[in-house]
Amino acid sequence: MNLFVSGTNNRIFGLDLLRAFAIICVVHGHGKHFIYGTSLDWLGNLHLPHGVDLFFVLSGYLIGRSIMKYADQGTDTLLKATPRFYLRTALRILPDYLLMLAVYILVVSTGVIPGNMESTPLWRFATLTQNISTPFMGFYWESWSTPVQWWFYLCFPLLMLLLHRTFGPKAVPGLVAAVIIGSTLFRISVSEHVNSTFDWDIWIRKTVFSRTDTIYVGVLAAWFARYHSDGWKRHRWVSLAAGAAVMAAVLFIPHEVSATYINIIYPILTAIAIGLMLPALTSWESAPTAISRPITALSLLSYAMFLTNLLACQIIDTHFADFSHAHGVTTYLCFWLATILLTLVLYLAVERWFMLLRNKVARK
Repeated sequence: MNLFVSGTNNRIFGLDLLRAFAIICVVHGHGKHFIYGTSLDWLGNLHLPHGVDLFFVLSGYLIGRSIMKYADQGTDTLLKATPRFYLRTALRILPDYLLMLAVYILVVSTGVIPGNMESTPLWRFATLTQNISTPFMGFYWESWSTPVQWWFYLCFPLLMLLLHRTFGPKAVPGLVAAVIIGSTLFRISVSEHVNSTFDWDIWIRKTVFSRTDTIYVGVLAAWFARYHSDGWKRHRWVSLAAGAAVMAAVLFIPHEVSATYINIIYPILTAIAIGLMLPALTSWESAPTAISRPITALSLLSYAMFLTNLLACQIIDTHFADFSHAHGVTTYLCFWLATILLTLVLYLAVERWFMLLRNKVARK
């Protein structure tokens, strides 16, 4: 029996590596406070990107590539493919997400971890509308990124149906530009609410309208890869160097340099950096089995790991605070172990079976 179920038989190692690195950044970011003031303090102070930004760009690239392929076969083909795309997307995202919503309701209502289920109605979590234009607080914190992706998945095929018949492939750069302008204007409009790092996190980094442009950078990358494939391949190393330079700027320019930078410009810079790196990453098709197998496994587990790691962190913070203060390194390692165990439970009990069903849908 194959333990891990892939949604495709044509995996690209470079993209699996990007996804694996992204989830490592996410989990480490949630657990690094355990190792401050310890022998691993340097690890906690590493300059790493927000892992979710990497997921967003990758989603935009993969979905953009798929939808453009259908669109190029004709609007009727895209119209027929869209319902199946929606079904596959729902089977991929909703089972894990909704089960973890139920788990959070249980652990918060029974006092296992603190939380506030009154600040945002639960129906908004169930409909993935908790952070469309305003933030949510106090409950199921890691759910914020799923609505960003969900509404992209729902809207992008419809937008392509509307625009592609008239404008053809030229519709994509215009659409991306419009989304980037829209997200930028939204960030400008809510900047008055940002008076602290926490305010920035919930208003700028974690609302759908603010972050949709990050995904569309991936869509633009897919457009270049499809319609300018020669340049995409020929200039991949120059593009990689440019992406590395932009990423270095993102990681090392102080966030306090100006409110305009951190509120308006910074949120999309990581996306641009990753978009520039994609030509090189997509050309890295394979690696030795000893390397590719664990990277692919981590890539396939990344969604379940994203939804479970903060729960592990909250349980440790709530019930083992004294131990974590005295034994930070051990706690950090236990946090990773607990995250992996919770991830495997969620994946094997829920996600794997829905991925098998999803693959059956794809073959029909």
